[in-house]
Amino acid sequence: MTNVAAVETRNTFDFLRAFAAVSVLFAHSNYSLATNAGWGAWELVDGVSMFFIMSGMFVFMSAEKTWDRTGGWRDFYLNRYLRIAPAIYSFAIFAPLILVAFGTIGLTALIDPQMVVWLGSSFVFLPNFDPSIWSGVGTGVLNGPLYTIPAEVSFYLIVPLLVLAAKRFGFWKMMSVMIAISLCGAYFANQGNDLTRALLHHTFIERAGCFSAGIILARYGRLIPLRWWAFILALLAYVLLETLGKSTFIYGAFKSVLVSIPLAYLTICVGYKGPRSLERVTRNLGDLSFGTYVWHSTVINIFLWFGFEGQRWSTIGVFASTLAVAFASWHLVEKNALKLKRVSLRGRGDDDANGASRNSSRMLSFPRKHS
Repeated sequence: MTNVAAVETRNTFDFLRAFAAVSVLFAHSNYSLATNAGWGAWELVDGVSMFFIMSGMFVFMSAEKTWDRTGGWRDFYLNRYLRIAPAIYSFAIFAPLILVAFGTIGLTALIDPQMVVWLGSSFVFLPNFDPSIWSGVGTGVLNGPLYTIPAEVSFYLIVPLLVLAAKRFGFWKMMSVMIAISLCGAYFANQGNDLTRALLHHTFIERAGCFSAGIILARYGRLIPLRWWAFILALLAYVLLETLGKSTFIYGAFKSVLVSIPLAYLTICVGYKGPRSLERVTRNLGDLSFGTYVWHSTVINIFLWFGFEGQRWSTIGVFASTLAVAFASWHLVEKNALKLKRVSLRGRGDDDANGASRNSSRMLSFPRKHS
Protein backbone atom coordinates (compact mmCIF):
# COMPACT_ATOMS: atom_id res chain seq x y z
CA MET A 1 0.00 0.00 0.00
CA THR A 2 1.55 3.27 -1.06
CA ASN A 3 1.44 6.47 0.92
CA VAL A 4 -1.47 8.82 0.44
CA ALA A 5 -0.96 11.56 -2.10
CA ALA A 6 -0.12 15.00 -0.81
CA VAL A 7 -3.47 16.44 -1.74
CA GLU A 8 -6.71 14.46 -1.79
CA THR A 9 -10.14 15.94 -1.83
CA ARG A 10 -12.04 12.77 -0.85
CA ASN A 11 -11.77 10.17 1.89
CA THR A 12 -13.95 7.52 3.46
CA PHE A 13 -13.98 8.62 7.11
CA ASP A 14 -17.69 9.49 7.00
CA PHE A 15 -18.36 5.94 5.79
CA LEU A 16 -16.15 4.54 8.56
CA ARG A 17 -18.21 6.42 11.13
CA ALA A 18 -21.37 4.93 9.64
CA PHE A 19 -19.74 1.49 9.64
CA ALA A 20 -18.80 1.89 13.31
CA ALA A 21 -22.40 2.81 14.21
CA VAL A 22 -23.81 -0.09 12.18
CA SER A 23 -21.41 -2.53 13.82
CA VAL A 24 -22.74 -1.47 17.24
CA LEU A 25 -26.30 -1.84 15.92
CA PHE A 26 -25.74 -5.41 14.70
CA ALA A 27 -23.88 -6.48 17.84
CA HIS A 28 -26.62 -5.14 20.13
CA SER A 29 -29.41 -6.44 17.91
CA ASN A 30 -27.94 -9.94 17.75
CA TYR A 31 -27.60 -10.02 21.53
CA SER A 32 -31.02 -8.58 22.41
CA LEU A 33 -33.02 -10.35 19.70
CA ALA A 34 -31.11 -13.65 20.01
CA THR A 35 -30.18 -13.62 16.34
CA ASN A 36 -26.87 -14.26 14.60
CA ALA A 37 -26.58 -11.87 11.68
CA GLY A 38 -22.97 -11.91 10.49
CA TRP A 39 -22.25 -15.19 12.33
CA GLY A 40 -20.56 -13.39 15.20
CA ALA A 41 -18.28 -11.21 13.06
CA TRP A 42 -19.92 -7.98 14.24
CA GLU A 43 -18.90 -8.75 17.81
CA LEU A 44 -15.26 -8.43 16.70
CA VAL A 45 -15.73 -4.85 15.52
CA ASP A 46 -15.17 -2.31 18.30
CA GLY A 47 -17.22 0.46 16.74
CA VAL A 48 -17.11 2.70 19.81
CA SER A 49 -13.30 2.66 19.96
CA MET A 50 -13.11 3.32 16.22
CA PHE A 51 -15.42 6.30 16.61
CA PHE A 52 -13.42 7.71 19.53
CA ILE A 53 -10.16 7.39 17.59
CA MET A 54 -11.63 9.42 14.72
CA SER A 55 -13.10 11.88 17.20
CA GLY A 56 -9.73 12.39 18.86
CA MET A 57 -8.13 12.91 15.48
CA PHE A 58 -10.52 15.38 13.91
CA VAL A 59 -11.75 17.23 16.98
CA PHE A 60 -8.16 17.96 18.01
CA MET A 61 -7.46 19.23 14.49
CA SER A 62 -10.61 21.33 14.67
CA ALA A 63 -9.57 22.85 17.99
CA GLU A 64 -6.10 23.73 16.71
CA LYS A 65 -7.47 25.37 13.58
CA THR A 66 -10.17 27.25 15.50
CA TRP A 67 -7.60 28.69 17.91
CA ASP A 68 -5.22 29.61 15.12
CA ARG A 69 -7.96 31.35 13.15
CA THR A 70 -10.00 33.02 15.87
CA GLY A 71 -7.84 33.08 19.01
CA GLY A 72 -10.85 31.90 21.03
CA TRP A 73 -13.02 28.88 21.76
CA ARG A 74 -16.56 30.17 21.28
CA ASP A 75 -16.88 28.83 17.75
CA PHE A 76 -15.30 25.53 18.69
CA TYR A 77 -17.86 24.87 21.40
CA LEU A 78 -20.73 26.22 19.30
CA ASN A 79 -19.85 23.82 16.50
CA ARG A 80 -19.64 20.93 18.94
CA TYR A 81 -23.03 21.85 20.39
CA LEU A 82 -24.69 22.13 16.99
CA ARG A 83 -23.33 18.75 15.99
CA ILE A 84 -24.69 16.69 18.89
CA ALA A 85 -27.43 18.68 20.63
CA PRO A 86 -30.13 18.68 17.90
CA ALA A 87 -29.95 14.90 17.45
CA ILE A 88 -30.02 14.23 21.21
CA TYR A 89 -32.84 16.70 21.85
CA SER A 90 -34.98 15.35 19.01
CA PHE A 91 -34.40 11.82 20.29
CA ALA A 92 -35.47 12.82 23.82
CA ILE A 93 -38.65 14.43 22.48
CA PHE A 94 -39.69 11.98 19.78
CA ALA A 95 -38.74 8.62 21.32
CA PRO A 96 -41.58 8.77 23.90
CA LEU A 97 -44.00 9.93 21.19
CA ILE A 98 -43.04 6.98 19.00
CA LEU A 99 -43.60 4.60 21.92
CA VAL A 100 -47.08 6.07 22.34
CA ALA A 101 -47.76 5.78 18.61
CA PHE A 102 -46.87 2.06 18.66
CA GLY A 103 -49.02 1.50 21.73
CA THR A 104 -46.13 0.41 23.90
CA ILE A 105 -46.91 3.04 26.56
CA GLY A 106 -50.04 5.02 27.34
CA LEU A 107 -50.62 8.65 26.47
CA THR A 108 -50.62 9.58 30.16
CA ALA A 109 -46.95 8.57 30.36
CA LEU A 110 -46.10 11.81 28.55
CA ILE A 111 -47.18 13.88 31.54
CA ASP A 112 -45.53 11.66 34.13
CA PRO A 113 -43.05 13.58 36.35
CA GLN A 114 -40.31 11.21 35.23
CA MET A 115 -40.52 12.79 31.80
CA VAL A 116 -39.13 16.00 33.27
CA VAL A 117 -36.03 14.13 34.42
CA TRP A 118 -35.79 12.33 31.06
CA LEU A 119 -35.88 15.59 29.12
CA GLY A 120 -33.71 17.49 31.59
CA SER A 121 -30.94 14.90 31.66
CA SER A 122 -30.90 14.78 27.86
CA PHE A 123 -30.72 18.58 27.71
CA VAL A 124 -27.45 18.53 29.69
CA PHE A 125 -26.06 15.60 27.64
CA LEU A 126 -26.62 12.93 30.28
CA PRO A 127 -29.23 10.91 28.38
CA ASN A 128 -28.96 7.88 30.64
CA PHE A 129 -32.06 8.14 32.81
CA ASP A 130 -34.51 5.26 32.24
CA PRO A 131 -38.04 6.08 33.39
CA SER A 132 -40.01 3.20 34.85
CA ILE A 133 -42.94 4.24 32.65
CA TRP A 134 -41.48 2.19 29.79
CA SER A 135 -39.83 -0.56 31.81
CA GLY A 136 -42.09 -3.07 30.05
CA VAL A 137 -40.88 -2.13 26.57
CA GLY A 138 -38.29 -4.71 25.57
CA THR A 139 -35.37 -4.46 27.96
CA GLY A 140 -36.81 -1.25 29.40
CA VAL A 141 -33.67 0.68 28.43
CA LEU A 142 -33.94 2.86 25.33
CA ASN A 143 -30.63 4.64 25.79
CA GLY A 144 -28.07 2.13 27.03
CA PRO A 145 -25.39 2.96 24.43
CA LEU A 146 -25.72 6.69 25.08
CA TYR A 147 -23.22 6.61 27.95
CA THR A 148 -20.80 7.61 25.18
CA ILE A 149 -22.46 11.05 24.89
CA PRO A 150 -21.17 12.38 28.25
CA ALA A 151 -17.86 10.64 27.50
CA GLU A 152 -17.59 12.50 24.19
CA VAL A 153 -18.69 15.80 25.72
CA SER A 154 -16.12 15.47 28.49
CA PHE A 155 -13.46 15.11 25.78
CA TYR A 156 -14.74 18.27 24.07
CA LEU A 157 -14.32 20.14 27.33
CA ILE A 158 -10.63 19.29 27.71
CA VAL A 159 -9.51 19.57 24.08
CA PRO A 160 -8.82 23.33 24.27
CA LEU A 161 -6.65 22.67 27.34
CA LEU A 162 -4.75 20.01 25.40
CA VAL A 163 -4.19 22.37 22.47
CA LEU A 164 -2.96 25.18 24.70
CA ALA A 165 -0.76 22.79 26.71
CA ALA A 166 0.79 21.46 23.49
CA LYS A 167 1.55 25.00 22.34
CA ARG A 168 2.93 26.05 25.71
CA PHE A 169 4.88 22.96 26.81
CA GLY A 170 5.26 20.93 23.61
CA PHE A 171 3.14 18.24 22.03
CA TRP A 172 4.82 15.23 23.60
CA LYS A 173 4.82 16.68 27.11
CA MET A 174 1.08 17.14 26.73
CA MET A 175 0.76 13.62 25.30
CA SER A 176 2.76 12.12 28.16
CA VAL A 177 -0.01 13.27 30.48
CA MET A 178 -2.68 11.88 28.13
CA ILE A 179 -0.88 8.55 27.89
CA ALA A 180 -0.65 8.35 31.69
CA ILE A 181 -4.37 9.11 31.93
CA SER A 182 -5.01 6.45 29.27
CA LEU A 183 -3.18 3.74 31.20
CA CYS A 184 -4.68 4.65 34.57
CA GLY A 185 -8.15 5.14 33.09
CA ALA A 186 -8.10 1.80 31.29
CA TYR A 187 -6.92 -0.01 34.42
CA PHE A 188 -9.35 1.49 36.94
CA ALA A 189 -12.28 1.35 34.50
CA ASN A 190 -11.85 -2.43 34.48
CA GLN A 191 -10.26 -3.22 37.85
CA GLY A 192 -11.65 -0.51 40.13
CA ASN A 193 -14.70 -0.70 42.38
CA ASP A 194 -18.24 -0.34 41.03
CA LEU A 195 -18.45 3.41 41.65
CA THR A 196 -15.09 4.09 40.02
CA ARG A 197 -15.98 2.01 36.97
CA ALA A 198 -19.35 3.73 36.61
CA LEU A 199 -17.83 7.21 36.81
CA LEU A 200 -15.00 6.49 34.38
CA HIS A 201 -17.41 4.72 32.03
CA HIS A 202 -19.22 8.02 31.47
CA THR A 203 -16.13 10.13 30.81
CA PHE A 204 -13.40 10.18 28.18
CA ILE A 205 -10.99 8.71 30.75
CA GLU A 206 -12.10 5.10 30.26
CA ARG A 207 -11.18 5.25 26.55
CA ALA A 208 -8.54 7.95 26.74
CA GLY A 209 -6.26 5.55 24.86
CA CYS A 210 -8.51 5.84 21.81
CA PHE A 211 -8.66 9.62 21.98
CA SER A 212 -4.89 9.74 22.48
CA ALA A 213 -4.28 7.57 19.41
CA GLY A 214 -6.47 9.94 17.41
CA ILE A 215 -4.59 13.00 18.65
CA ILE A 216 -1.27 11.44 17.65
CA LEU A 217 -2.69 10.73 14.19
CA ALA A 218 -3.80 14.35 13.94
CA ARG A 219 -0.26 15.58 14.55
CA TYR A 220 1.95 12.87 13.04
CA GLY A 221 -0.30 10.98 10.67
CA ARG A 222 1.47 12.50 7.69
CA LEU A 223 4.61 10.55 8.62
CA ILE A 224 2.93 7.15 8.75
CA PRO A 225 3.53 4.93 5.71
CA LEU A 226 0.36 3.14 4.63
CA ARG A 227 1.29 -0.35 3.41
CA TRP A 228 -0.82 -3.40 2.69
CA TRP A 229 1.48 -5.69 4.65
CA ALA A 230 1.31 -3.36 7.66
CA PHE A 231 -2.47 -3.23 7.29
CA ILE A 232 -2.65 -7.04 7.37
CA LEU A 233 -0.38 -7.22 10.41
CA ALA A 234 -2.48 -4.59 12.22
CA LEU A 235 -5.65 -6.49 11.35
CA LEU A 236 -4.14 -9.74 12.64
CA ALA A 237 -3.02 -8.05 15.86
CA TYR A 238 -6.47 -6.56 16.36
CA VAL A 239 -8.25 -9.90 15.79
CA LEU A 240 -5.90 -11.70 18.15
CA LEU A 241 -6.53 -9.09 20.83
CA GLU A 242 -10.30 -9.36 20.39
CA THR A 243 -10.26 -13.18 20.51
CA LEU A 244 -7.35 -14.83 22.31
CA GLY A 245 -6.33 -11.67 24.14
CA LYS A 246 -9.65 -11.36 25.98
CA SER A 247 -8.65 -14.13 28.37
CA THR A 248 -5.52 -12.33 29.58
CA PHE A 249 -5.17 -9.94 32.51
CA ILE A 250 -3.26 -7.38 30.44
CA TYR A 251 -6.11 -7.14 27.93
CA GLY A 252 -8.67 -6.78 30.71
CA ALA A 253 -6.66 -4.10 32.45
CA PHE A 254 -5.54 -2.05 29.44
CA LYS A 255 -8.02 -2.90 26.68
CA SER A 256 -8.62 0.61 25.34
CA VAL A 257 -4.89 1.30 25.04
CA LEU A 258 -3.99 -2.03 23.45
CA VAL A 259 -6.86 -2.09 20.97
CA SER A 260 -6.37 1.53 19.91
CA ILE A 261 -2.89 0.86 18.49
CA PRO A 262 -3.78 -1.53 15.64
CA LEU A 263 -7.27 -0.05 15.28
CA ALA A 264 -5.88 3.45 14.72
CA TYR A 265 -3.70 2.18 11.89
CA LEU A 266 -6.59 0.25 10.33
CA THR A 267 -8.81 3.30 10.56
CA ILE A 268 -6.40 5.70 8.89
CA CYS A 269 -5.56 3.18 6.16
CA VAL A 270 -9.19 2.61 5.21
CA GLY A 271 -10.01 6.29 5.71
CA TYR A 272 -7.51 7.42 3.11
CA LYS A 273 -7.08 4.38 0.90
CA GLY A 274 -10.58 2.91 0.99
CA PRO A 275 -12.55 2.65 -2.27
CA ARG A 276 -13.96 5.98 -3.35
CA SER A 277 -17.30 4.24 -3.86
CA LEU A 278 -17.63 4.16 -0.05
CA GLU A 279 -17.29 7.93 0.07
CA ARG A 280 -20.07 8.25 -2.50
CA VAL A 281 -22.42 6.22 -0.31
CA THR A 282 -22.33 8.71 2.56
CA ARG A 283 -22.19 11.68 0.20
CA ASN A 284 -25.45 10.56 -1.42
CA LEU A 285 -27.30 9.33 1.67
CA GLY A 286 -25.99 11.85 4.18
CA ASP A 287 -24.22 11.39 7.50
CA LEU A 288 -26.41 8.74 9.13
CA SER A 289 -23.86 7.58 11.70
CA PHE A 290 -24.97 9.63 14.71
CA GLY A 291 -28.67 9.03 14.14
CA THR A 292 -28.04 5.31 13.73
CA TYR A 293 -26.16 5.16 16.99
CA VAL A 294 -28.65 7.25 18.95
CA TRP A 295 -31.82 5.49 17.74
CA HIS A 296 -30.90 1.82 17.28
CA SER A 297 -31.53 0.75 20.87
CA THR A 298 -35.06 2.21 20.80
CA VAL A 299 -35.82 0.35 17.56
CA ILE A 300 -34.50 -2.90 19.06
CA ASN A 301 -36.78 -2.51 22.07
CA ILE A 302 -39.83 -1.89 19.90
CA PHE A 303 -39.04 -5.10 17.98
CA LEU A 304 -38.74 -6.93 21.31
CA TRP A 305 -42.08 -5.55 22.47
CA PHE A 306 -43.75 -6.90 19.34
CA GLY A 307 -42.26 -10.35 19.99
CA PHE A 308 -39.83 -10.51 17.08
CA GLU A 309 -37.10 -12.09 19.19
CA GLY A 310 -35.20 -14.98 17.62
CA GLN A 311 -36.48 -14.47 14.09
CA ARG A 312 -33.84 -14.40 11.37
CA TRP A 313 -35.11 -11.26 9.69
CA SER A 314 -35.35 -9.30 12.95
CA THR A 315 -31.86 -7.83 12.87
CA ILE A 316 -32.23 -6.85 9.23
CA GLY A 317 -35.54 -5.23 10.14
CA VAL A 318 -33.84 -3.28 12.94
CA PHE A 319 -31.10 -2.23 10.52
CA ALA A 320 -33.53 -0.97 7.87
CA SER A 321 -35.82 0.76 10.38
CA THR A 322 -32.95 2.47 12.17
CA LEU A 323 -31.44 3.73 8.93
CA ALA A 324 -34.82 5.19 7.98
CA VAL A 325 -35.02 7.06 11.28
CA ALA A 326 -31.37 8.15 10.99
CA PHE A 327 -32.05 9.41 7.46
CA ALA A 328 -34.88 11.57 8.80
CA SER A 329 -32.74 12.74 11.72
CA TRP A 330 -29.94 13.88 9.42
CA HIS A 331 -31.98 15.56 6.72
CA LEU A 332 -34.66 17.12 8.94
CA VAL A 333 -32.68 17.97 12.08
CA GLU A 334 -28.90 17.57 12.09
CA LYS A 335 -28.09 18.92 8.65
CA ASN A 336 -30.23 22.02 9.15
CA ALA A 337 -28.73 22.67 12.58
CA LEU A 338 -25.23 22.68 11.13
CA LYS A 339 -26.23 25.55 8.87
CA LEU A 340 -26.41 27.70 12.00
CA LYS A 341 -22.66 27.61 12.52
CA ARG A 342 -21.05 31.02 12.76
CA VAL A 343 -17.77 29.65 11.47
CA SER A 344 -17.90 26.51 9.37
CA LEU A 345 -14.57 24.74 9.18
CA ARG A 346 -15.80 22.02 6.85
CA GLY A 347 -14.38 22.65 3.44
CA ARG A 348 -11.33 24.37 4.92
CA GLY A 349 -9.77 21.09 5.89
CA ASP A 350 -11.42 20.70 9.27
CA ASP A 351 -14.09 18.56 10.79
CA ASP A 352 -17.53 19.38 11.95
CA ALA A 353 -17.59 18.08 15.47
CA ASN A 354 -17.84 14.31 15.54
CA GLY A 355 -16.87 13.51 12.00
CA ALA A 356 -14.31 13.96 9.33
CA SER A 357 -14.45 16.50 6.58
CA ARG A 358 -14.34 15.19 3.09
CA ASN A 359 -11.56 17.69 2.56
CA SER A 360 -9.70 16.96 5.79
CA SER A 361 -6.97 15.16 3.92
CA ARG A 362 -5.70 18.59 2.91
CA MET A 363 -4.57 18.91 6.51
CA LEU A 364 -3.59 15.34 7.30
CA SER A 365 -1.64 14.91 4.09
CA PHE A 366 1.14 12.47 3.39
CA PRO A 367 4.24 13.01 1.27
CA ARG A 368 4.11 11.10 -1.98
CA LYS A 369 6.45 8.19 -2.20
CA HIS A 370 6.79 5.38 -4.68
CA SER A 371 6.94 1.79 -3.59
